Amino acid sequence: MAPSGSFQVFSIGAYTHRNGMSQWGARARADAGQSYQQILSAYYPNSTLSTGTIETITVKFCKSRTSCSNCTGEYSKTYNFEYDYLYRLGEMPESFHLEALKAQAISARTYALNATNYGANSIWGDECGQVVAGQKTGTWKTAVDLTRNVVMNRNGRVFSAQYAAVHGGWGNEIGWDVKEGSGDWMPRAWDNISKVSWFYKGWYRANYSESSSTCGRNPWLSQPEMSDILNAYQVWKAKGGKDSRIVPIPDACHPTQRQIELGYNPYSFEELRNLASKPVSSVSSVAVVSANGYTNTVVFSTNSGTISMTGNEFKTVYNLRAPGYLRIPQSGFVHVNIHKK
Repeated sequence: MAPSGSFQVFSIGAYTHRNGMSQWGARARADAGQSYQQILSAYYPNSTLSTGTIETITVKFCKSRTSCSNCTGEYSKTYNFEYDYLYRLGEMPESFHLEALKAQAISARTYALNATNYGANSIWGDECGQVVAGQKTGTWKTAVDLTRNVVMNRNGRVFSAQYAAVHGGWGNEIGWDVKEGSGDWMPRAWDNISKVSWFYKGWYRANYSESSSTCGRNPWLSQPEMSDILNAYQVWKAKGGKDSRIVPIPDACHPTQRQIELGYNPYSFEELRNLASKPVSSVSSVAVVSANGYTNTVVFSTNSGTISMTGNEFKTVYNLRAPGYLRIPQSGFVHVNIHKK
């Protein structure tokens, strides 16, 4: 257990682009009695259901990749679209409600037709496109069969019907993704209602391998570690956001030899404290100001007075300096909360 005075950064939404459908939100909506038509209408406003399909689809794979722009050993396979490719998609657990699976099948079909221009181009068979796995014969197959040839259109055309596991209660096209009611939005968020474990979580993942990236530590920052983040922010800000020494100090996740190999020369806690205009050695409280799914400001009360920064500034410096692969994984937005123990 973390000692009193420790801090943890909780990301709301984690790894997501917040476009289109929240898959766990769709599950909660379906469990609450919503049909696949209602789910799709909620997540893809101004869309209509129509028909469309192709005979075959070409899918690209990599023997290995480090990013969507870095593929080694590319090869392709061709599948029958309705009776093989769609049956193989591993994008939603078959344990989800059938109405959620039907919504997913229509989203996936629409996404594929748009991405390939009705089969004229190829599509990636992993997270850079849609994940292709073994052919399914259970509830997912049923969902595909029950929505055969059904797609979504906007202005008479299929579109990039994106989706992600969790949005954190906010969608870029729809705003708050919450159940009707009043009071705090978090208990009413469809993602949260689904009971998904990473709706609200302190993250320290590297390459989606949590067991190998925690390096034996918990996600709580000690007083010296949080103070160091604030000192790093001051130095980073004073240097115009450019300082190659604002990287994690050597620890189990960042051993000294590896730091040397990468050419890192991280500041020590003491060096950053001496360079900061308002040197911080203790943090008494923190206030996070968020609105409409975004964290606008983070304000710390410290031994050197108040230190305030934007949400983006906090995320940037936290991800640069935090120990043990601790990170805010969000891309393109910041939506966090910070707890003091």
